[in-house]
Amino acid sequence: MSDAACIGRPFTEYPDKGCNGWKDVTQAECQQKCADHWAPDKCVSENCHAAVYYPASGLCHLYQAVECVDLIHTQGGITMLDEFEIQKYRKDEEEESAVEEAEDAAERAHPNPWKEMGTALPAVMVNLSNYSGCVSDKNRLANISHKFGEIDSDLEMLYDKVKGFYSVLHERMNASDGLKFCPFRSERSIKRCVSIAMCLLQSAVGTDIPMTAFTAMMEQVTRFDDITWPQLMAHLGREDPTHTKVGEADMPPEYQCDDVEVVNPAANVRKASELQMESHHAQGSSTETILAMSAAFRQAAADTHRILDAHGANTSMKLTAHFLQRTWHPICQQLGCDASNMHDVFVASHKQTMALLQTNAVAHVRHEIRHRVKMDLRVQRFIAEHGHRGELSFYRPALTSSEAAARVYGEKGRDGVLGVVLPTVEGLAQHDESRVLRLFDMVEFEKFRRQLELEEAMDPEEEEDLRSESMDNVAAALGSLEDDEEQEHHAEQEDEDEEDEDERELHEHEEASEEDEEGEKMLATQATQHTKDIGPSEMALMETSGELGLAEDEQGDKSWRRRRRRRRRRRRRRRRWFRRRRRRWFRKIFKAVVQAIVKWAKKVFECFGQYSKWDA
Repeated sequence: MSDAACIGRPFTEYPDKGCNGWKDVTQAECQQKCADHWAPDKCVSENCHAAVYYPASGLCHLYQAVECVDLIHTQGGITMLDEFEIQKYRKDEEEESAVEEAEDAAERAHPNPWKEMGTALPAVMVNLSNYSGCVSDKNRLANISHKFGEIDSDLEMLYDKVKGFYSVLHERMNASDGLKFCPFRSERSIKRCVSIAMCLLQSAVGTDIPMTAFTAMMEQVTRFDDITWPQLMAHLGREDPTHTKVGEADMPPEYQCDDVEVVNPAANVRKASELQMESHHAQGSSTETILAMSAAFRQAAADTHRILDAHGANTSMKLTAHFLQRTWHPICQQLGCDASNMHDVFVASHKQTMALLQTNAVAHVRHEIRHRVKMDLRVQRFIAEHGHRGELSFYRPALTSSEAAARVYGEKGRDGVLGVVLPTVEGLAQHDESRVLRLFDMVEFEKFRRQLELEEAMDPEEEEDLRSESMDNVAAALGSLEDDEEQEHHAEQEDEDEEDEDERELHEHEEASEEDEEGEKMLATQATQHTKDIGPSEMALMETSGELGLAEDEQGDKSWRRRRRRRRRRRRRRRRWFRRRRRRWFRKIFKAVVQAIVKWAKKVFECFGQYSKWDA
């Protein structure tokens, strides 16, 4: 094949290793080298299925089938293929693609349960965060119709916020454990059920859930555990002074992963720590350095707690700052942070977690995030207690490079979450929209839908394009469907009338046929009796008259059947038209609903996991 070359890389071309094919060979020699599966010195020998020869220089390179499935135009190149092997590989690739497409189609028809939970968990985090803000602000929000302050009604709203998440979680737990540990109407179980979901998701990281998505969820769940949940319980506790309705349930041991054990509710045997297993697998690899750095970070965070706890009323702030700087100096040498500035230490530590994202060390990521968040909260409490003296030299604005790294970390996490959520939401909406709608706050979704209508109405230039996506289109489609149903009802009534007429005509036709048969029998009897008295010419006339009568009867029968067939065809065409019209409008409704749900999901997770300098 002239002027062509394999699109992939030859196994005879690794110049940095001194492997660069053959030069000054003939085309026949190049072809023979492939047939013999040769390789030049310093090249690794492989099975050859294609050779590319360049006559101008006598250069010869050899390829495996995987590298030569497709060809590219190359001036002066001659490609010689083992067609049998190449076609075999192409067939295998096509079959593999077909299998992947079938799996994708199956996943769309039956959504991946782990990805559904990976959507439900961040969604409930958003719901609970919004709810906590509403409870703390009470009735100062103008767009909230619910009146906060009464414990029973507030708890009813809280139950509604987590109901969809619980439904998904129950499907991933053992048969009776869902209602046992995560009952729908119990605020005491919310925190532990969020933790159970994280532990279950941890087992799906790397297969169904990307590490970046899990990391972003872990950041939010840790802040929920340490900030949002205590505040929420404090607000609800003030509404319930007897403390009979507000509390917190313990974590069931079979679903715990805080001790970094693999979560397997069906297992009865305690397993080795994931931290130990991850460290063992990392030995002798570049990952070992990253895990060692993670362990050093956690140790420094623990030392920070001890240093701040040891600071008393008579302790020198300079001495405390000195201890902190000495603790973080080795870490900052690696991370490029300012060891004398705890704010910069916190922000720059996201670089270390970002390095962990390149590994499969899920347990290390989980522990590192928890240590970082808890350390920052401890520093914030220390500032609240001692910062009024103006002596906190160890807490200053972070370095620009540290903030840039933290922003990249946040964007990676957000992109990872959206990479799970948006395809899952769209797939669920196409499969069963009720499964996706249960995950989101429908009150907020309705507000978003109305806002979407207003935005479309205020932009006349794009109104025509957006109308197919708007909920106005849904109303129009529903109205048309109602009109279609009314028209179809009238059409069905007409069909019934026509069918009754057909039945009546058929009945009359059958009665007439029976009368004709009886008359023919009588005539036949009379004809038999008088045949002897009839001459030949009269007999011929009677036979002719009889044939004409039969022809007229047959023609009338055909005409009646044609009318009946025409009416039936007309009814079928009309029914097909209504069915096509209904399907067309249902597609428009369905498309508009799916688009609205996906837009809402994008809106909900617009800032999920994003880093801000106000986070610290």
